[in-house]
Amino acid sequence: MLLLLPLLASAQQKDNRQMTINKVHSKVTFEVMDADGKTNIRKKSMYYWLKSQAIHQSVGDYEGRLLDGEYVLYYANNNLQEKGQFDKGLKQGEWKSWHNNGQLKVVDRWKHGRKNGLCTVYDSLGIVTVQYHYKKGMLHGTTTEYQKGQSVKEIQMRKGEELPPKEESEKKKVKALEREMKKEARVRKRAKKQQLKEQDETLPDNTKEKQPKWWPFDKHKESESGIEKKVPATPED
Repeated sequence: MLLLLPLLASAQQKDNRQMTINKVHSKVTFEVMDADGKTNIRKKSMYYWLKSQAIHQSVGDYEGRLLDGEYVLYYANNNLQEKGQFDKGLKQGEWKSWHNNGQLKVVDRWKHGRKNGLCTVYDSLGIVTVQYHYKKGMLHGTTTEYQKGQSVKEIQMRKGEELPPKEESEKKKVKALEREMKKEARVRKRAKKQQLKEQDETLPDNTKEKQPKWWPFDKHKESESGIEKKVPATPED
């Protein structure tokens, strides 16, 4: 008889972890940690916890019994609405949600309470409308939008911020290269001009051209035929 007591206690403890909350338009079944269960807090992660027969959520802390194990949310018609796993209050692994008609709505992946990996969104007909990529809870990678199942737009994201389109980025690179080439040409031109100036300044005085004090053909007289002739000027004494 004494050997059965630990088994009975274990079964009772497991039953205490399983919870169900019924609402007007939904029902949820889930598991929670033991009342004395604790965990190391991740400051940027979203925690889900139970208190006063209601599920609460908060970033970086909690005040109740952490959800831990399978979580299933139902519509009023008992169709699945959302399903996934909790690990010490944090969403973990693949999560799915459904439209009321039973078609998939969202499939995403979680790691330590933050979205991480591919997230696919569907319309009420089950057709893909958009796909996101997450890393540590932030959009990171290619976001693809669809219309009638065909890709119509792609956006590149990095740490939650949109990157400029690739075409525009290439244009900017070309313009930057052109500016750099023009700048280098101006620098070379100034350097060459400075070099010629320095060479001219180093030439001896006797090698530089000098204008003669007088020019033999500085006086002009008209001939009888009207043609202008140059007559040598007489040097002054």
